Amino acid sequence: MSEATDYLDLSAWGHGLATITTPAADSGQEPVVLDVWYPRPMLGDPGQTHPPVGFEAPSIITEAVRTDPVRGVETFVVFTASDLNQPPVDVADAYLRLHLLSHRLVKPNTVNLTGLMDILPEVVWTDIGPCLPADFEEVQFRARTGEGKSITVNSVGQIPRMVDYVVPTDIRISDPNKVKLGAHLAPGTTVAHSGTVEHNAGTDGRTRVETHIGVGHFMPAHHGDQETRGREAPHIANTDHLPY
Repeated sequence: MSEATDYLDLSAWGHGLATITTPAADSGQEPVVLDVWYPRPMLGDPGQTHPPVGFEAPSIITEAVRTDPVRGVETFVVFTASDLNQPPVDVADAYLRLHLLSHRLVKPNTVNLTGLMDILPEVVWTDIGPCLPADFEEVQFRARTGEGKSITVNSVGQIPRMVDYVVPTDIRISDPNKVKLGAHLAPGTTVAHSGTVEHNAGTDGRTRVETHIGVGHFMPAHHGDQETRGREAPHIANTDHLPY
């Protein structure tokens, strides 16, 4: 694998559904954007107006706007335009870039992700949606007493699993918890139970992943009739340009 030295001189945009916390006025807490879902991210210049004239948010997003008193959040529509050659500026920008990777619109190491982990908040990823860790005990209490249900926690961290946001075509994943949003899985990729794929990482062809593919690593397409097993993830000769 060759080392990436330049980022794409390209723009991207998309309408997203953002989740933001709604702290009480007397709590002293600031609202936190927990995540943004972009079902149809696009490459190219969105135009001079934001949002661009004639580009309306799809109904799949607008119909999902709501308030969730159990989690203490609300969802709302955002429009995001990104210069992929520059670092992300906020959570919405960061999530757009992760979606571009998982939608296979860009490949690992071609998009500037400098400062990504400084931007993204820590989140409790659950079966009812993202929650703020500091409020999670209250969320569990409201769910059990108000709705009589317990919450399943998938993970706690800054980046969620990919399948809750993007499910690319022609792939297989044995354990969805081991593939992060921002993973790039080429058609024909199988991620075995022992395999894991981080963000800004992935495959470039028909591949069976049986090991860990770390941030910045990109497995090349197989050659001939043999699948690439990935028992050793490829390494970048110099990772100084990677900010994570």
